[in-house]
Amino acid sequence: MSGEDDFSVQECPPPPTPSAQSTKTPRSKAGSTSAGSESGKLKLCAFHDCDEDCKQGRRHCLKHNRHLDNMRNQILKQKGQAALKTWTERCKDIDFANSQVEYMAKRSVALPMFAHQPLIDFAQWEQEFGVLVTEKEGEITEPCEEEQWVLEQIAKFGRDRQKMHQEWRQKLAGHYRRDNFGYEGCLRLWLPSKEFEEKAKTKFAKGSSVETSKTKKAPNASDLDAFRAHASEAGLDHGHEFFRGGARPHDRKDEVEVEVASGSGAEPAEASEPQSSSTKGPGIKRKGASLTLDASEDEGEEDAKSKKSGGKKRKAANLASQRAALFDALSRQLTQKTLAMTAKIQEAKAAQQKQAAAPAPANPTDVTTRGLYNEALQKSLTLATAWNNLDDIKTQLDKYNKDLEDAGKGSEKITGDDETRQKQHPSLIWAIEQAGHTVIIERKLCLRTRLFMYNFVNELSSKQPHELSEEDMEATRLQWKRMVTAAAQLEVSLKKCTNDVTKHVAGLAAAAERDEKRRKDREAKEAESRHLEQSKARLKQATADGSALAALFKLKQEDLTPMKVLEGDTIPGGQNLSMPFVIKKCSHIQTWSGNPVVLQTMTNFGARHKKFPLFETQGKLASPFIAKAGREPSEKCFMDIAAPVKTKIIDMEPIAPGWSSTSWMFALAPKRTFVSLSPNSAAFLRVLMYGDVEIYTLSVQSFLDGLKNASVAVPNTTTELEEMIYQIDAETWKKMKTAPYYHLLKKDDVLFIPTCHILMERTGSSTMIYGARKSFVMADEKSVVNYTACKELQAKDNKNVEKMTQVLAALEEHAKKAS
Repeated sequence: MSGEDDFSVQECPPPPTPSAQSTKTPRSKAGSTSAGSESGKLKLCAFHDCDEDCKQGRRHCLKHNRHLDNMRNQILKQKGQAALKTWTERCKDIDFANSQVEYMAKRSVALPMFAHQPLIDFAQWEQEFGVLVTEKEGEITEPCEEEQWVLEQIAKFGRDRQKMHQEWRQKLAGHYRRDNFGYEGCLRLWLPSKEFEEKAKTKFAKGSSVETSKTKKAPNASDLDAFRAHASEAGLDHGHEFFRGGARPHDRKDEVEVEVASGSGAEPAEASEPQSSSTKGPGIKRKGASLTLDASEDEGEEDAKSKKSGGKKRKAANLASQRAALFDALSRQLTQKTLAMTAKIQEAKAAQQKQAAAPAPANPTDVTTRGLYNEALQKSLTLATAWNNLDDIKTQLDKYNKDLEDAGKGSEKITGDDETRQKQHPSLIWAIEQAGHTVIIERKLCLRTRLFMYNFVNELSSKQPHELSEEDMEATRLQWKRMVTAAAQLEVSLKKCTNDVTKHVAGLAAAAERDEKRRKDREAKEAESRHLEQSKARLKQATADGSALAALFKLKQEDLTPMKVLEGDTIPGGQNLSMPFVIKKCSHIQTWSGNPVVLQTMTNFGARHKKFPLFETQGKLASPFIAKAGREPSEKCFMDIAAPVKTKIIDMEPIAPGWSSTSWMFALAPKRTFVSLSPNSAAFLRVLMYGDVEIYTLSVQSFLDGLKNASVAVPNTTTELEEMIYQIDAETWKKMKTAPYYHLLKKDDVLFIPTCHILMERTGSSTMIYGARKSFVMADEKSVVNYTACKELQAKDNKNVEKMTQVLAALEEHAKKAS
C-alpha cells in the first residue's frame, strides 16, 4: 500500500510539461526495470541458421545487427527521415529484417569493416587499370535564322510579320536560353543566337597509382561472389572479365586434370587450354575429395600443405627424430581431444537432465521443437559416446539387434569387432548411420574410435628404425590429420546440439517468467485501478453528504484513545516507543523551519507538488530531501529529537544503504481520507509546515486481535486490510475492544508513530497540506510481533519481502541482546 516498501530512495522527478508529455516516445515509456534482471538470459539470433547470442533488446547478434545498422545509415543518408521511418516499421517483420541483413551482407565487401583485410587491393587494382580521367569537349550549334523563324510564326500561328521581327530583336538582345512563357498566350520555343553544348568523356589512365595495401588472403568463393555483386552495382568492374566470372590472370595456370575420351578427335593441346568456370565442358574435371582414410592426398590437402610450406619441399632430416617428434605431437593431440570430447559428453548429459527437469512446453510448436532438439542431441551423443568407448553403447546396440530379430531381419544385425585403416568398426558405422545429418563430418569414413587412434599412435613407436621411410611418415601424418579433423567436427556438432537444447529450455523458461511477471503486473495494475476508482467514489460521496465516510472517522471521543502530548525538545529516554505521541514546543523544529535553505526548499515543494501526476491520481506525494537542498539540516533536526533513544534505532545501512540517512517531504490533498501501513512499516517522526490532519492509528497486531474478538474474518493482504477498515461500522469497533489513538496534528507539532502501525488520516480543508518526515526502524517491546504480522501481509500481497526478512532478523537480534 506504500510506494516505499522496498526501502528505495528515489528522487521525485520534476513535473512534466504538456509539451514533454505530448512528445514522449514509446521507447521512453518502456523503461529499464527488467533489463538488469534479464541481462544474463540466453537469446538466439533470429537470422536463419545463426546460433550466436544477441544482446538484450535486440533480435540479431552483433554481426548481423551491424548489417542492419549500415542499411539504416544508408537509407537515412540517401532517402531521408520519412523513408527511414517506413523502413523501420517494415523491419518489425522478422522475415523482411532478415532479407535486409542478407542484402547488406552481400554488398558489404567495401565497407570499413574490411579495411584491415580487404578482399581486393584497390590500390594495386588502380596500378593495373589506372585512375579516372575526364576529358571535356565543346561545340556550338546554329539556331534558326531570323527569317526562318518569322515565316514559321506567320505560316504556323498566323502572327503579324512586323511584330515577329520586333520580338526576334528583343529576344536576341536578351540572355535567355529558353522562353516558355508564350507570346500573347501562345506556346512557342525560343532559341538564342548561339547555343554551346559541353560533352565530357571519361577513361582510365593506366599505371597512374603507386600505392599498396594489405589484401585478404585466400578469399573463398562466397567472398568473391559478393565482391563481384558489389563491384557491378557500384560500377567498379571496369569491363574486366573477372567480374563476369571469366578468365583468370595470364600468369596463373588452371590446375586441372584432362581426360580425353578414347576415340575422340580432340587433341591434348586443345583440351589443356584453361576455360572459364561457366564454360567448362565434361572433358575437364578436378581431383575428387579423398573419402577413405588410406586414400592419397586430394587437391584441398595439397593446396593447404603447399600454402603452409610456401611451396618448398620438406628438408631431409633424421627419420628417428621425426618419428619421436611426431609421436609426441600425436599423443598430446589425442589426450587433448579425449578430454575435450569427454567434457562435451558430460555437458550433453547435463543438458538432457535439465531438459527433463524443466516444465514441459505448453505450446504445440514448442513441444515439437523440443522433441526435434532432443532427438538431434541424443543421436549426436550416441555417436560421440561410441567414439569415446564402444562399450557404453552396447545396451542400445543390443536393443537394435533384438528389434531386428523380432522383425525377422536377423541377417542385418550389427556384429564384428574389426577396425582397420581401411574399415570402420561396425558399431561405429551403425552410430554414424543413426546420426544421419545431425552430425556434420566432411569425411565420415575417416572417423575412427578413440581406442583405434590410441593404437595408431602406439604403432608409430613400435616400428623398427629400418622400417621407417619418408613416405610412411607422410602417410601417417595425413591419416592422423583426417581422423583428428573428423573427431573435431563430431565435437563441434555435439556442442551445437547441446547448445540448441540448452537455449530452447532457457528461452521457454525466460518466456514463462516474463509471462508470469506480466500477469502479476497486470493484476496489480487492475487492483490498483479498482482501488483508485473506489477511493474516488468514496471521496465524491463523502464530499456530497458524508454518507460514504468510514465509520472510523465518525467515532465519538469516548471511543478513541487520545495520544499522549509531551512538551520539550527531544523524546524522553524512558518513553514507551510502542505507543504514538506528540511533542509540542520543540526548539529544534523552530530552528529547522527558520533555516533559509529549508524554507526555500519547502516553499518550492508546496507550490509544485500539485503539478505531479502521482499527486493528481493518489492524492498524496513523497519526495526525498537532496544534498545541499535541505537534507543536512533536516537530518540534524530529526536526529537531535531522537537522540535520547538512539540506542533503540536499528542500523539500516547494511540492508538499505542511504535509506536511514534520508528525510522526506510529503504532501496530502485536502478533504481526503487515507488508510495505509506506515512507510516501509517503520516508525517515523512527522512535522507539518502547513495545514492540519486528523490522525488515527493503532498497531497491526492489535487490529488483527480486535477482529478476532469481534468474530470478523482476518484480512490476508494489505489491500484487504485497507478495504476492511473502510467497511467496519461503529458497532464492530466497539466489539473489537481496540480504541484507535487519535490526535489533530497542526503546524509545528512533532508526531511519533511506532513501528508497524496502521496510519489512518483525514485531511482538513486547507488548500496546502505538506511537511517533512523521517523514518526509523525502531525496536520496542512489540516491534517483533507487529513486524512479523506486516511481513506476512506484504508477502501474501505478492510483494518482495526480502529486505523485510533482514529487518525482522535485526529486530530479533536487538531484542535478544536487550533481554
